[in-house]
Amino acid sequence: MHVKRNWGGKIIATMQYNNPVKTKILTFLLIILPLGLGVGEVLSPRPLELTQKLAQVSKARASEDFSVELNGMELILEYEPWRGSQWQRIGRLYLDTHQPGRAVAAFEQAESLGALDAQGFLWLADALLQNGEKQASINVLNGFRTTDSFLLNQAAALLRQADELQLAEEKIRLAYEVDPLDPEINYQLGLMLLAEDPVAARNAFAISQKEEGRSAAARYLSEVIDLYYDQEINADWLITAGKALEQVGEWDVAVKTFRSAVLADPQNALAFALLGFAQQHTGEDGLAALQQALTMDTEGEMPNAMLGIYYHQQGKLEEAFVLLQKSADANPKAAARRIEMASELADLGRLDEALTQYEAAAAINEQDPQPWVALAKFSLTRNFHVQDVGLKAVRRALLLKEDDPVTLDLAGTAYMILGDFDSAERFFNEALQKDPGEAAILIHLGQLYLQRGDQEKAFGILRQAAEQAEDVRLKEMAERLLFENGAP
Repeated sequence: MHVKRNWGGKIIATMQYNNPVKTKILTFLLIILPLGLGVGEVLSPRPLELTQKLAQVSKARASEDFSVELNGMELILEYEPWRGSQWQRIGRLYLDTHQPGRAVAAFEQAESLGALDAQGFLWLADALLQNGEKQASINVLNGFRTTDSFLLNQAAALLRQADELQLAEEKIRLAYEVDPLDPEINYQLGLMLLAEDPVAARNAFAISQKEEGRSAAARYLSEVIDLYYDQEINADWLITAGKALEQVGEWDVAVKTFRSAVLADPQNALAFALLGFAQQHTGEDGLAALQQALTMDTEGEMPNAMLGIYYHQQGKLEEAFVLLQKSADANPKAAARRIEMASELADLGRLDEALTQYEAAAAINEQDPQPWVALAKFSLTRNFHVQDVGLKAVRRALLLKEDDPVTLDLAGTAYMILGDFDSAERFFNEALQKDPGEAAILIHLGQLYLQRGDQEKAFGILRQAAEQAEDVRLKEMAERLLFENGAP
């Protein structure tokens, strides 16, 4: 036997062909070896297909076509499951496409490969929260460590969603230590400090007013401090602070503040009533606090109003009516109580009586736009006296709040119902100029184009509404309109 090396460095044995047995063996090897390689090539087409998929994914990512990217990524990870960073990416795609269970699995796979970065841990916590695994999410966030103020702020936001306000405050304080001049971080810190350290909160709000999206709320909360804080932290201040937090939609912090008010004055019926009302906005029941408030002040305006609203939301309309009537009787000059009574009567089907209450609320202070807005909404949503009541109410509200997108949207809706499509379109577009991404306005504009028969324009507007809707109900409404009208 002679030995030599081929071009690839492999050893090839060349044999003398004077031995017939050896010749047969060699022939067999020479035949079977190429067949084996050929079979291998058929069963493992990875290089070409993988290259194609990588190119497809890259193109889809550049064009933000997440559906195509997701499909390509799933195939790539079947071939190469060791790609840790790609598991994080596909987890993000699953999260964006409302598949939290798959997102959790993908992020955990990335973590097992040591490829989950700080942002990835936050996405994992978010996915766990959306998947109903609240405690697991809290555990991830509690152990989260970074010096990135932006990520710490994100962690705080997720902890607030998980009802862990104390841990959220800890993350906000850490973020503040890293970046004490960031407007958003100052706004969040100001919320946490409002009840217990109003002076420090005012300083934080002064910085957060530099952020356009936070300026109005920060200015309002600062004004509340200036007007009502008298250097004493007592139940009255805590109630005032909690109500201010409600006004800017910070319900979880409001609940914490009202709890502090109850502790500061356990005999304060108003504190219990406001606590129970706020709890409903955070997913808590609130009934125990509301009943305690009514026990302490059976004829009081707020205990009756808050429990009446609770029963209304529970569908117990007759019980709600009795309580709301008592609330309105306790303070006949409170427009809000009249509006609550009117809403209750409307749900009971007593529309003429409801109209009387709405008009009475508007008459208390004709320069207050809110009762006119409430009256307009009642008329338009019930299709009740739109021409002589709803449109009149909208016009009065517009005189008082001409730049308000909600009022402009109501005007567009009124004219759409009455068949004046040109006026409706004008008001809807004005509303969108004031609030460009509001899904409710986009849906109304889409409905207008559908009524006009302009499906192409309607579909474009409704798709935009579905993409931009933060409220799940609005998103579903836009998608349903697209489906029902045969959108491609």
